[in-house]
Amino acid sequence: MTRGARQVVAVLDSGVSATALALAGAVLRGLNVLSGGAGDADCTGHGTFVAGIIAARPMPGSCFAGLAPQARILPVIVVGSGPTDSVTASALATGIRYAVSNGATVIDVSTATTPDSPRSAAGSPGPPSGSRQGTRPETSTDYLPVMSWTTCR
Repeated sequence: MTRGARQVVAVLDSGVSATALALAGAVLRGLNVLSGGAGDADCTGHGTFVAGIIAARPMPGSCFAGLAPQARILPVIVVGSGPTDSVTASALATGIRYAVSNGATVIDVSTATTPDSPRSAAGSPGPPSGSRQGTRPETSTDYLPVMSWTTCR
């Protein structure tokens, strides 16, 4: 069974704290698509929690480790830290493009989207003229589902 070696898992969420002990050395700089800054900080903790399920390293005194403890985490902030902030479809799309172009082999999206334009809110009859919807991304990458479990002894 794999432990995630040579895998980069993009976590599209509230960011991932590079200072989380169980993720020491695993968190890349990433991107905050809202501000253009780094994604390796997390004001709400949700993205760090998700990244821990994926790639937490085994630690003394704990029986928990992530599903892929040798994976690296590419944090991508797509949602703000305010109590009413939500992720928009355009922020999510930008985050996915960034993840693919920066070597992600797995992309985790653990958030819900809200409409970010009247067109998306009303439902669109189809892609805009000249769009590339339905085509493969520029970078060919395969994405796998991620599941987690642990056994304490």
